[in-house]
Amino acid sequence: MPKPISSDTTTSKTLWRGLCGRCPNCGTGALFKSYLNPFTACPACALDFTSLRADDGPAWFTVLVMGHITLPFVLMAVQYDIASEAAITLAAVGLALATALTILPRAKGMFMAAIWLTHRKSG
Repeated sequence: MPKPISSDTTTSKTLWRGLCGRCPNCGTGALFKSYLNPFTACPACALDFTSLRADDGPAWFTVLVMGHITLPFVLMAVQYDIASEAAITLAAVGLALATALTILPRAKGMFMAAIWLTHRKSG
């Protein structure tokens, strides 16, 4: 039987739960069954996740943050001639990949939590 929607959740708590990959309602159930594939409902409270479509928002946010992390590294490495251009390119690609793979599921969870919060407050 589904648990009722929690009334004690604040905006920051809800977004934190999404950032951690947890259900925005109860905070105990997982949002994702794999890397970016969300469950259809929360395993703990049975909250329906099918309407929480984040689409391109998390990818946009990830690229925005990744660029601000990677670009200063590349500019500094080129300016001070730290290594060869090939080494700098490989390091920058590795840093960009690691950053993107780390941020993307967290951004998707946060966007899903924000969408849930918006639907909850409007309806």
